[in-house]
Amino acid sequence: MTVSNQTQPESMAKGILIVIVFLIGVGAAFFVSYGSLFWWEAWLLLGMWALYFVLMLTVVRKINPGLVKERSESLEKFGQRWDRVIVGIYQLTSISLYIISGLDAGRFGWTGGVPGWVKWGAFIFVLFVYIFPTWAVVSNPYASGAVRIQEERDHQVIAKGPYKLVRHPMYLGTVVYGIAFPLFLESYWALIPGLIVIVLFIIRTALEDRYLHENLPGYAEFAQKTRTRLFPGVW
Repeated sequence: MTVSNQTQPESMAKGILIVIVFLIGVGAAFFVSYGSLFWWEAWLLLGMWALYFVLMLTVVRKINPGLVKERSESLEKFGQRWDRVIVGIYQLTSISLYIISGLDAGRFGWTGGVPGWVKWGAFIFVLFVYIFPTWAVVSNPYASGAVRIQEERDHQVIAKGPYKLVRHPMYLGTVVYGIAFPLFLESYWALIPGLIVIVLFIIRTALEDRYLHENLPGYAEFAQKTRTRLFPGVW
């Protein structure tokens, strides 16, 4: 099922607005807490986010029509109360991660920097945080931001791309983000909200996996083939 021509411009405009608000909000959290606009690591992360969103609004939109509309409206479509709670806590925790990183790396210097090999090793995982979820949304036309069965879009199990490796590749990206971002931004203190993010998405993975087993036809068979929920070879 594709998105009608009448709804495409509206969904595109909404998607662009969400991107602008997100980038301004995250940028403010970074630079106000840091105390300066001269923080190249934060600018790099914002630029990578911007690139990710451009890909979503162009390439991914052409490959998977309807996905941008679904993701831009996902915050209005929570079908599970626990999912709304988890995402709400995640959003607040992420903002605290950016603010603590800025306060630590800029204004107060609590951590005092990290070894270069730690910083640039973390950057490799920062790249993973962007690349792996991008691969997921290219592969999965039903990659919503909310846990729900998209009956109006003929929701089906997707077993290609990163879904051959793990059942929840976008959540794996979020888990890696919880460690990689603080270390790249040179803030050990920001690992505290980062670890909260990791716990939240382990819980979300477990609850969503159970929900999909119970409600999405073919998911149990998919789970027999892709046996890893989140951590390859572990769980």
